[in-house]
Amino acid sequence: VNVPAGPVIPWEERDRRFIFAGRLEELKGLRTVIEAWRLLGDTAPELLIAGDGPLADWARAQALPRVRFLGQLERAELHRLIGASYAVIAASLCYESFALVPAEAHALGTPVLASGLGNVGASVQPGFDGLCFAPGDANALAGAVRAFGQMSFDCNAIAARARRTYSEEENYNALMRFYTK
Repeated sequence: VNVPAGPVIPWEERDRRFIFAGRLEELKGLRTVIEAWRLLGDTAPELLIAGDGPLADWARAQALPRVRFLGQLERAELHRLIGASYAVIAASLCYESFALVPAEAHALGTPVLASGLGNVGASVQPGFDGLCFAPGDANALAGAVRAFGQMSFDCNAIAARARRTYSEEENYNALMRFYTK
């Protein structure tokens, strides 16, 4: 996971916004995220949606006031936004071989709201580096967003753990252990 190794923004200094980053399609759970923001209504925090795909026009047509579409972003700009936000939303409805967005978010010290499915859900240790919700359940996601308002996270601890776990050295050592077996 390639992310800047610089300082991590503390929880108290982060913008009270959430980010959905990825391909705007069914399997990434975009409909669940949009519906959760509809359910949150006037209490919804800001949601930034970064990416493009087949559901982009549908999502924009929902015209939710607290949702902003950014389109495709350069990786550095996406990392800057993720590193300054409350959380990344990984709402995947399918099993993924490796959940890159949650790994990058964690390396930036950012908690993740993850659908509790496969590697996406397994990438989160609830209470330490995010929360999980039932895949495809907009009510559960809205509840998790509300819960974040009562929580606090140690962003430096999240980043330190992820940077150790996904470092080049750790990946090399894991590969060597695999080949040795």
